[in-house]
Amino acid sequence: MHLKYAIAWIFSFLFLTATLLAEKMELEFKSGETKEVQVIVFQKGWLMYADTEGALHTIQEHKLSEESQNKVRLYRPQPNLVKEWMGNLLEEPAEFPPTPPRGWQLVGWDDADRSFIQNLNQQDYGNSWTDCVPNSLINSLKWWDNRKLLPFKKKRDYEDQVDWMHSELAMLSSTGMNSGTRLSKLAHGTARFFQKNLTRPFLFPFFEIKDITPGKLCFYTQNNTAACLTLSVYYAGNYKAEHCVTLVSADLDGRIKFNTWGHKFSGKLIPIPGKPHSYTIELFNQNELPNHFLSYDMSFAIQHSRRGSLNICLPYKRLQVGDTWTPPPTSLVYSADQYKATPKKHHHVIVEWDTCTKDGFKKKRPFTSTWTSSSGKTMDASLVGSTDHAYIFRKGKKQFKLSRHELNFESYIRAELWKSNIGESFQLPACVLHYRLKHPGRANTETLVKVYYDGDGIAEAKLPHIQKAFSYNHQTKTLSTRSLINEGYHFSTVLEDTPSPFVMPPDQCLELCNCDQANRNEFPSRSTRIKPFRRNQYHHANTSAPAVTRLLYLINGSPVHTDQGTTKYIYTFNQGVPSQSGSLNIPLDVAHHWGVLPTKYAWSTEDKKHSSFELIKITEPSIEF
Repeated sequence: MHLKYAIAWIFSFLFLTATLLAEKMELEFKSGETKEVQVIVFQKGWLMYADTEGALHTIQEHKLSEESQNKVRLYRPQPNLVKEWMGNLLEEPAEFPPTPPRGWQLVGWDDADRSFIQNLNQQDYGNSWTDCVPNSLINSLKWWDNRKLLPFKKKRDYEDQVDWMHSELAMLSSTGMNSGTRLSKLAHGTARFFQKNLTRPFLFPFFEIKDITPGKLCFYTQNNTAACLTLSVYYAGNYKAEHCVTLVSADLDGRIKFNTWGHKFSGKLIPIPGKPHSYTIELFNQNELPNHFLSYDMSFAIQHSRRGSLNICLPYKRLQVGDTWTPPPTSLVYSADQYKATPKKHHHVIVEWDTCTKDGFKKKRPFTSTWTSSSGKTMDASLVGSTDHAYIFRKGKKQFKLSRHELNFESYIRAELWKSNIGESFQLPACVLHYRLKHPGRANTETLVKVYYDGDGIAEAKLPHIQKAFSYNHQTKTLSTRSLINEGYHFSTVLEDTPSPFVMPPDQCLELCNCDQANRNEFPSRSTRIKPFRRNQYHHANTSAPAVTRLLYLINGSPVHTDQGTTKYIYTFNQGVPSQSGSLNIPLDVAHHWGVLPTKYAWSTEDKKHSSFELIKITEPSIEF
């Protein structure tokens, strides 16, 4: 054989071997019959194949034609891969889900609802209170078992089985009473656990995912994957220990959900400056957590320097006659460019604030006010600083820290507004904002406006004096009105996206001045100058609530351009005084454009009458919204 033909034959053989799992084959029998099948595995003179319905069959080699025999012999088992997958902690897979050895099949991939992953408290089961590592896996194993994916030899009721799984897996994984479990030991212990207790062979390969990013968590935590995430636990900002949790879900923006200690946690990853692949976790649902969590001021982080990693596991069964073969899911290769958050197209006032060079800008001024604790007690103190987990107060010569949960809702909001003055924009949570409008020339009459905000993209303003409510959906750009007397919306329209008449380039429109030395009952903000209205006073907080500012703008006499091409005037706070609508519309429109929250506007008319629009209170959301 010529050398070039030999080389070509070798490359053809290698290519065929690499694509065996995805290829159908036409088998030719010695009887002359032909059949198109999916070849599964060839072992010890027997071929296993699947017919067009997925049913598995076996046939002896000698019943096939010589040509078909030569083809199927390429489908021999892969014992080295089986051995590698059996009880070892493997590196990040080249593709996901990993392609199994011949003769094995991934189970439960397409019918997995991750919201049903179990939420067991490690302290209620087993013999060791330090078995967080086995517990983080058992939450998923029991989820698999509830879906009848695991054929256990012995049937037990729920509580007995969970307790037995904790004790057995902890023992086989060498879990210490005070030292916990090594993840490499868990991989080994899991293999032994299932070898002993299942009625048929399974493989449970373990992979360790390092260099954590939101994209990696999102990519590997999908479908039927058991995902164990190693976190660092802190008490009042001081490192305590490493802890393993069950990761339920993750998205590209860094939002995650995980289960541990019998509780469900949700939060967002906040990158730690100067520490790659390290994040603090800003929890969303701390109010729902138990008292001991709050009393210790516990918090979580992913620390690359402390081996913060994701460990994933998948179940594969060895196929046998009687099973149904299904095509394997498409395996994908992780790409950091593909799995990253899409940048949001919006402006941040912080960009403009960072360029401010006025004296005192870089230094936060203490914010002296009356603060209310979560128990209702009040105190006079100055907010002087903050950490990731607490606010720093000073009273006289004494300095102390209070966590977010030691303050009532409004005090917490005011502390966050103060932090955001020269920091990152604060995302306003669900709340009710109380605004007061003082009218000029009407014997100091006032209009009180309550804005109910859902914390996401919907805001509703209720105006009892006219018995109407106005609602704006920022995602769908829909404005609706309803009567406070009769149920149902009487008017609803999708707004046309039109450029603002008031928004100009920042060097012509917006000047953000030094942090306001707020009075005791005001909300921390920055004074804002809007050309050419320098004489008026405008104050904004670096807080994002676009539905609120756009709704206030829309119901203050601004023209509403509908998708039908018509223009409507919905309402104006200053009915009968159109010149004053502009004094409100301009700063409201600027606030919406720059993603800031209006806190106080004050202006004077030509006849020197004074008006103001001011945020006077923020309360927790009520059942009204």
